Amino acid sequence: EVSFSEAMELSYFGAKVVHPKCVQPCAQSSPPIPIYIRNTFQPSDPGTKIFSSSTTHKTREGSVAAFSTVDSVAILNLEGSGMVGAKGVSRRLFSALEENNINVILIAQASSEQSISLCVNMHQAETARKILSEVFDRELNLGLLSDITTLQPCTILAAVGDGMSSTTGVIGKFFGALGNAKVNVLAVSQGCSERNISAVITS
Repeated sequence: EVSFSEAMELSYFGAKVVHPKCVQPCAQSSPPIPIYIRNTFQPSDPGTKIFSSSTTHKTREGSVAAFSTVDSVAILNLEGSGMVGAKGVSRRLFSALEENNINVILIAQASSEQSISLCVNMHQAETARKILSEVFDRELNLGLLSDITTLQPCTILAAVGDGMSSTTGVIGKFFGALGNAKVNVLAVSQGCSERNISAVITS
C-alpha cells in the first residue's frame, strides 16, 4: 500500500506506471477513489493499492515506502562570497533558466547562502551553465562568484514515505547505507513534509 502523496512523489521520480494527473482526481474525490495496480501476468497477486493512507503510517519499521531514481542529470554549482546576504540571486538564477525552458529537478542551498546547487537534465547542462555565466557575468568578473561548475553524469536517489515524518534515524540509516557502500553524496534535498529525502550521487 502507498498513499496518494507517496504515489505522486514516486511518479515524479521515475515510477512510470501511474501519472500524477491520473492520481490527482482520485485523491481529490469525496470520498477518495482507491487506485489498484495489478499484474496481468500474475492475476492472483494482490498488487499495489494507492489510497489516502498507507502501511508506512502503521509501522515505523516500514517508514520508507519505496526508493526511486532520476538518471542522466547534471549538477550545477554556484559558489562565492558575493551571494551571502545578496538579494535577488535566486530570482535571477531561476528566471533565466525558466526563460530558456530549462527545468530544475532539484535544489540544495547552504544556510550560509554561499552556495547553490541545482540539478538539470544532462542535455541541458552546458546551455544552463552558459546562461548563468551571462546572468552573473559582473559577479564573476569581480571575483564575487567562482566559476560555475557542472558535474555529470549524476543520479538522484530518492527515499519516499509518509512514515518518515518525525521518525528518528531514517536519514542516518539512509546515508549510513550509502557510506557503507562507499557512495559519495554530492548534494541533499529534503522538504519540510519529510516525505522525500533526495541525494545526488555520481552515476
